Amino acid sequence: MIVVRRFFCPSCSEVCRSSDALVLCDACGTTMAPIDECLHVSVPDKPGELAGFLRALAERNVNVTALRVIARRSGEAHVLFSVDDVKAALELPGVQRAEEVARLSDVACID
Repeated sequence: MIVVRRFFCPSCSEVCRSSDALVLCDACGTTMAPIDECLHVSVPDKPGELAGFLRALAERNVNVTALRVIARRSGEAHVLFSVDDVKAALELPGVQRAEEVARLSDVACID
């Protein structure tokens, strides 16, 4: 059975599906991250909101290893990110595993 996973590029936000274990972005050549290993959060699309969220991660000694705002819609910024302590990050309100967020398939990526 071939398993097809979704990937996103942390550099340019391209999204693709592949059965390969290692995927390079067609647009920029960066190694893409499997979405099932990433987290998602929506924050209000206002100055300082993402910074506040990142401070909350830092207070829990969680290091962000990749982050990309993939869409801005309906007053919210949708963020995909990777961290070194998933368990601690999931304790924050609104943080979900990216593969559990059904609307990601409907989110138009932005630059």
